[in-house]
Amino acid sequence: MAEKVIGLDIGSFAIKFVEVEFKGTSATLTKLGQRTLPRGAVVAGEIVDTDAVVSTLRELLASADVHTKRCVVGVGGTRVVVRSLVNPEMSDSELQDAIAFQVIESLPIPASELVSDFERLATVESDEAKFIRVLLAGAHESVVKSSLEIAKRAGLSVAGVDVNGLASARALSRVLHESSKETSGEEETSNLKNFALVEVGSDITDVVLSAEDGVRFVRTLQVGGGEITRRIQEIANCDETTAEWYKRGGHLEEQDVTSELRESISMAITEAVEHLTQEVANSLEYYLLQSDDLVINKVFLGGGGGLIVGLSESLCNRLSMNVELAPASSYFDLICDDAISDSDRKLLSVSGLTALGLALWRASGSSKDVHRINLIPKKTAYKESIRKEVSVFVLAALLVGTGLGAVSMHENQTLSTNQSEVAALAQQSSVLQQKIGALSGVSKLALVVSNLKGQVKSDLQGSISWGSVIAQIASATPSDSWWTQLQTTQAAIGAPASLTFSLTGCSQQAPKNWLTALSSLNLVQNEWVSSSNLAPAFSSGQACPGYSGGAGLGIEDGITTFSSTATLPNGFSSDRALSYLNQVVTK
Repeated sequence: MAEKVIGLDIGSFAIKFVEVEFKGTSATLTKLGQRTLPRGAVVAGEIVDTDAVVSTLRELLASADVHTKRCVVGVGGTRVVVRSLVNPEMSDSELQDAIAFQVIESLPIPASELVSDFERLATVESDEAKFIRVLLAGAHESVVKSSLEIAKRAGLSVAGVDVNGLASARALSRVLHESSKETSGEEETSNLKNFALVEVGSDITDVVLSAEDGVRFVRTLQVGGGEITRRIQEIANCDETTAEWYKRGGHLEEQDVTSELRESISMAITEAVEHLTQEVANSLEYYLLQSDDLVINKVFLGGGGGLIVGLSESLCNRLSMNVELAPASSYFDLICDDAISDSDRKLLSVSGLTALGLALWRASGSSKDVHRINLIPKKTAYKESIRKEVSVFVLAALLVGTGLGAVSMHENQTLSTNQSEVAALAQQSSVLQQKIGALSGVSKLALVVSNLKGQVKSDLQGSISWGSVIAQIASATPSDSWWTQLQTTQAAIGAPASLTFSLTGCSQQAPKNWLTALSSLNLVQNEWVSSSNLAPAFSSGQACPGYSGGAGLGIEDGITTFSSTATLPNGFSSDRALSYLNQVVTK
């Protein structure tokens, strides 16, 4: 039986959707579309103006004559986090319990606001043991609920909520798999297994590393192509469409502009491309330096920003890897319904990877059995099972009560003809009483749980979740500095905790950038740089590879070593006890 699913990508620049019809394992793209959002409705991947987004989505679905209701929505931005974990080999139920502990420490999101899920990827074997690779995703609940509200108000039924970066990688994997059927070269086979995807949006850029056993790394950068467009608009005093044309390589010589203006526009694009290249390169190198089993030799560009003039060449030179646009156009041609026009197909073949991947989230057939990341907030299995049991017994009691009442009334009229019915109802009542008695163990279980909660609070209350603290500080650390040592001290639980950092930077500006970043975090105070020592590049010959913060041999460039201190506020403590109780004990 055919099944249709909508993949819904709500970006900062536009809403994009694709409708895919599944028949067995085959997929046909039956409808697609895009509509630009009012500026500011979505910022950095997060919905700001709900009414504007709902209105735009309704108009888009109506104009495309969409009747399918089932959809999968994507979420993205800096408040959506993905981590790759490696655990010892264990059963699914054991893994569920293990992840409940790990999620609190692995994701820099308060437990009270966290919505998370995981996907079991593959088994990794070594000489001594077996391990499983797990993909863990989490988001602030408000981010997920905003997307759910948008879809619901537009008349859609949400089957799943996935991470945009994961959806894009899924779509690209399918594209490369289909392409490999037409070729058998060694290079194509390698690209199918291991690749990097740089999805450049308007406000943010997703960097994804994917291997044969699944996605290994996802990072969201707060830089995109929209800022370049707005900068060109200011320089050239032109509309957004013209600025986009310039940004994507439109020939300035064909326009009636002065040579000085052409040079200003070209310089603005070049500077933005260099900045984006540096951010992407830092993210890729950060992970690849830590991984000894993953080799990437090709980078694909996706999203509308992937067409920025000079970006592919800049990344190629910086990374020493092949860089090209994601080859989605041929796949869209392959699966698109004949009713879809060439212009519509070309419109989304470049920027529609995410929407396509969301539609492919759960294909029909055998892939229904494959668990995917799903960030829809849901009640724990324990609470849900208790709720169902209670509902059954309440309904049964009501039925029995109603039945007995009816029998009583009927007995007044014809008592002799209803004795058998009374006996049957009495027997049903006896069975129900036995079941209710069997639940007496629940009260004992409640007492055990209460005692366990008290013990957990006693053991964990007031302790500091150092993993969360370190993760938040690490995420704020500027790209021109890195830690070489961290020392922490705390006299007693609940007392102020001191942090002492030893860092290395790329210039004398690095300590200043570090202090600025550290002061932006609410969890630390009294931040200070106690000492700083610069080994100038012009005298020592040492500098950070690829560092573009200065001329390279300037008086402030070189290797800087510096020390910094900070404290956690008095009484600062984690909510590990509450997190544990919410995530584990209540299940």
